[in-house]
Amino acid sequence: MCVPYAHKDPSFLAQQKSTRDKKITFWFATGGAGFCISRALALKMLPIAGGGKFVEIGDKIRFPDDVTMGFIVEHLLRIPLTVVDQFHSHLEPMEFLRPEMFHDQ
Repeated sequence: MCVPYAHKDPSFLAQQKSTRDKKITFWFATGGAGFCISRALALKMLPIAGGGKFVEIGDKIRFPDDVTMGFIVEHLLRIPLTVVDQFHSHLEPMEFLRPEMFHDQ
């Protein structure tokens, strides 16, 4: 898969899911399908999530790691998730894949 995004831009690429908690709504990337973050985004995350802070945030908001990633990126850093149709969760039934998309997978 070739996704044309500049490596210098903070990018969060994934299949999307949504969550809402305590009046906060944000998109997150389901860990089962995987996700990509650019180096630029990883560097922006470092002060917020580095040095064990990622786990602390996850414990505080009481969500699993994939949702914690979305919370940090979408809610705290205000970097939008970019949906990539080629990401598929292990929980996604194969019958939902459209045959015309097979060549892109």
